[in-house]
Amino acid sequence: MLQIGHHQRSSQHKPRPRPTGNVGATTPRGLEPLRRDATRVIYDILTLGARGVSKTQITFRANLSHKLVEKYTVFLVKKGLLVMESGLEGTRYLLTDRGDRLFRLLREVESELNDFYAMSLASEMKARDPASRTHPSFDTERGRVPIEIQRASVS
Repeated sequence: MLQIGHHQRSSQHKPRPRPTGNVGATTPRGLEPLRRDATRVIYDILTLGARGVSKTQITFRANLSHKLVEKYTVFLVKKGLLVMESGLEGTRYLLTDRGDRLFRLLREVESELNDFYAMSLASEMKARDPASRTHPSFDTERGRVPIEIQRASVS
């Protein structure tokens, strides 16, 4: 143990991994969060741009370095997906009509993929759970009672 001031710190202390920071995204249960690809980063920035956002806000809310924010905002402005507006409050990035259209398409794809993962996970869990073959329906009172309680009441 290293002692620094009045705090003790282990010499084997490892920093916690930096979160991947997907804006509002969730990872299906049992899967590790993956590194974001460029499409996901663009979607995150477009999500923020729907309300108008500064580079600093993009940096923190999308969990990107300043260098990456610079690259992506320049790219998105050149492609006509974001427009840069300067005002008394500084420079803000807003979605263009084209950016809004892409944002809605990406949101729809994300929704479809989330439904796909949810259905896949549910069917996988059902296939693994022998109790689900015996009691496939939760519409009955017995179907809602955990199997351990059902077994205890039969004994």
